[in-house]
This record gives sequence, C-alpha cells and structure tokens, in this order.
Amino acid sequence: MATLLRALPRQDDLPARLVKTLDELGRDRDSDLGRVASSLRVRLGPERAPSGAIATRISFVRAGDRIRVAAITETATVAERDLGVDFALVDELVARMTDPLAARLDDLSDLLRRLLLPADFDARLREGPPLVFEVDRAMARVQWEMMAGDDAAGPGPRALGLRVPLARQLRTAYSPPPAPMARAPSRLRALVVGDPGDPATGQSLPGARREAQRVADLLRARGVDVVVLVGAPDAAGAGPLPGIAPATRIDVLHHVLTGGFDILHYCGHGDFDPAEPDRAGWVFKGGLLSSRELEGMALAPRLIVANACLSAVTSEVTRSGAAVAVRGETDLLPGLADEFFRRGVRDYVGTAWEVNDEGAILFAETFYDSVLPAPGAPPADVSYGQAMLKARQALAAAGAYESLWAAYQHYGDPTASLAAESARPR
Repeated sequence: MATLLRALPRQDDLPARLVKTLDELGRDRDSDLGRVASSLRVRLGPERAPSGAIATRISFVRAGDRIRVAAITETATVAERDLGVDFALVDELVARMTDPLAARLDDLSDLLRRLLLPADFDARLREGPPLVFEVDRAMARVQWEMMAGDDAAGPGPRALGLRVPLARQLRTAYSPPPAPMARAPSRLRALVVGDPGDPATGQSLPGARREAQRVADLLRARGVDVVVLVGAPDAAGAGPLPGIAPATRIDVLHHVLTGGFDILHYCGHGDFDPAEPDRAGWVFKGGLLSSRELEGMALAPRLIVANACLSAVTSEVTRSGAAVAVRGETDLLPGLADEFFRRGVRDYVGTAWEVNDEGAILFAETFYDSVLPAPGAPPADVSYGQAMLKARQALAAAGAYESLWAAYQHYGDPTASLAAESARPR
C-alpha cells in the first residue's frame, strides 16, 4: 500500500498530505484505522468527474428511412434497435415541441418517449443521472430535454430536463478528434459580450445589457478575471456604459481569435437561417459574427454560453445545397455552433428557439451561481449537468416563461466542472 501510494503522481487533485497520511496509517497494523488503511486497494485509471458519476448514454442516429437507437454501456456489447418511424412524424413532433405552452408539456413529453425510445431501453433512463444523448445532425433537432422519464403521472415534472443532469453530444465528421485538455490556469479568464446590436435598426436589447453586467459581476465575485464588452459603439466609438468598452465586432473577434479565455458568454441577438447557416450568427452593429470569421481561431474557450436566440441549432445542409443526410458532412455548410465545435470547445450551451430577456438573465445567474460557487460555499452541485438542471428548474418554477427552460441545450460532458480550477491557489 505504502509503495503504491508513493508511486502515485502528486497532482492537485491528489494532495501530498493525503498520501503521506495514508502511508503512515498503513504502517500501524495494531490499530483499527491502520488495518483499514493497509487493506485498501487503489485502482489506477482515467480521471473521473468530481462527483464520480458515470453518464448513462443513449445514441440516436438516422440511418436512411430508419432511426438507429443504441444503449452505450461498459459491457462487452452495445445494444441497438432500429425504429421504422416515418421521419415526417418526427418533423411534425419537433415543430410542436418548439416553444410550446407549459400546459402541453406532459402530453408532448410522453409522445416523444413513446415514439422514439424503444420499450426495452426504459431501464436505461432509470439507471440514474447524469444522462447523455448522442445524436447526429438529423436527430439533434429533437427536444430530448423534454422527453418523459417514465410513463407514470405524479406530482413532480416528467421531463428529463427538469429531473436529472442531462447533456448532448453531436456525432459528426466535421470536427477533429478531441484534443487533450490543457492544464487549467491558476485563475480562470472570461470574455463577456452583451448587447452588441445596433439601436438604430432595432437590434439593441436592454435585457442583454443587464445580463452582461450581472454575469461579469458574478464571475468576478468568484475570482474570475473578466473582460466585458457591452453595447454598440456610438459615432465617437464610445459605448453606452461608462467605464466599459463597447462590443464591436472587430474587438470581440480579436479576443476570440487570440484565445486565452476559459469562458465565453454572449448575450444579444442571434440569427440562424437553415438554408444558409454560414450567414447566421451573433448580431453586431455592422454585421454578423459567423462561422466564416472563426477560421483563424487557435484555441476555443472550454465553456461557451451563447444566450441568444437559436444559438444551439446546427447545420443540416452542404455547400451544394443538398442535405447532410444525402451528401454527408465532408462539404458541410457550417453554422456558428458547428465552427465552435470544430475548433475544440469542450462544453457549449445554446438555445433552440427565441428566448425571453428576463428569463435569459435568470438562467445565466442560476447557471453560474451553481457551476462556480461563491467563496466559502460548499462545492456541491458544481458540475455543468447540475448547474444546467438548477437553471432549467429555476425557469420552470418562475411560472412566467412557459417552456423556455427546454430551449437551453448543453453539448458536452454533464459531469465536467469549472469549480476545481477556479478554487486553485493564485
């Protein structure tokens, strides 16, 4: 035991004092504690999430006129089922589940589960959180966050997105293999961009301006270094807020391309055109920040929160105009989210439809308050999955935003966290 412990690397998540203590305890075979310590066995393997949770994974891929569903486990096989569902029905259900009234949620959630989840996969949903849906581009349109967790009505919410930590991963040939995560800095850095639209064309959002200020203040209170850019510049180049630089497209692009930020938070207008996804993006005075401008990005932030309309929608068309389902992704016409994925962002939070200003602020405050606890607060519920769950629950509990909670989609790892890095000594 002592030899093994001494051989383990001295990393930040395995303090030397703990190794020394266990080593000393293991030498004392006469005490109860010593006998326990000497009997311990240490399993060396990949780093697990802070919570120790292992995500339950279910994959949905369109295969011609069928949908292939797979339950991905740690066993020797991966169970697959082919569903012969008419995809026109999926399209119709997606349309009905886009920004629905809260009163219709239970019926739609149950229909989604019965239509697309094989009956013998029900047990996978009950194996416990967190949950990851692996989807291709055709199935990414489905509102998986709304799927009912079971078929029994009860006092609590039925939708999985209000019950368990839940995330997505996009199965794509457009992105490169994942790169190893760089060693976290001693202090997190964030770029916060708010309300960059032109007031003269009706593109200004006072709510986004307030959100940017609140997010910047909250992050600074958690020990994060923040660069904040808010509002469109006036004729003299000044921003609307004293002491805060304006959010010009060229300045934001400079910060994004040169890298060095762990967090990128955008709040403002977003646009997405399914026919021309590369001409969609974040709305600035003077134009869009689209996928075309990201070609020179050396390193993507580890976490992007794009609190803008339609910011989670991914492309389904190629440069020839044909659908990805027909031509594949080698000639993909990417949207902004696609390009961030390609550039290596590890976790991306966006929306599937238009968002309410006040609801967006509530989501952002709840998310960051959870994923980065205040100094001195216990490090509980700090994974992205738990933070997303709390933020969705806050929107649902407010009772003023219908189904806005379901618009928020997280692509990435629900067990990952920023808290450990932000708490490191400076």
